[in-house]
Amino acid sequence: MSTSTPPALPTRFVVGVDFTQTSENALVEAIRLAKRYEHGELHVTHVLAVPTGSAEAKQSDAMLAHIEAATKQLQALVLDKSNEFFPTSDWEQDTVIHVRIGDAAKQLHQVAVDIDADYLVVGSHSRTGISKLILGSVAEELARIAHLPVLIAHPKELKGIDRTPTVQAARPGSSSQLHLTNSVRLKLRLGSRPQHISGLV
Repeated sequence: MSTSTPPALPTRFVVGVDFTQTSENALVEAIRLAKRYEHGELHVTHVLAVPTGSAEAKQSDAMLAHIEAATKQLQALVLDKSNEFFPTSDWEQDTVIHVRIGDAAKQLHQVAVDIDADYLVVGSHSRTGISKLILGSVAEELARIAHLPVLIAHPKELKGIDRTPTVQAARPGSSSQLHLTNSVRLKLRLGSRPQHISGLV
């Protein structure tokens, strides 16, 4: 009697996009992550900041137009960013576009819950004061309330940041400081296979 292998479950990434540069950074990171997984799913989500009780929300035709426009804009943005940041790659990406209405943090989290997502990817401005309260509030709230891992994406920019100096003791009479660091590269066999440590078995 043969047993069939169950299909691999997808790894689902929800990324919040509000068409700012910050959210585009998050989108690029989410594309990069989903691309690395054989069964990666990209869920690109935009939340329309329209209170559900407002007069505009009651105008279904107007809201449908907003939703359709945002859906097309998200699809175009995914294609543009993929071509811009991965110009030599050619792959098919399972992608779902979501447009919701209401509070951004709550709706992004709800999408993640609805699809059983593995990760939520958002952007955040590295700012302080009022700007931080306004622009960073979605990432901060998600980091506080989310019931799944939240990845806060910043563009990779390490230029101008010094690396840790090589380990070297200060010479007699030198004013230099002793820098103590330790890095060990290992190749570990992980998982459920029994581990045998010499001398203990």
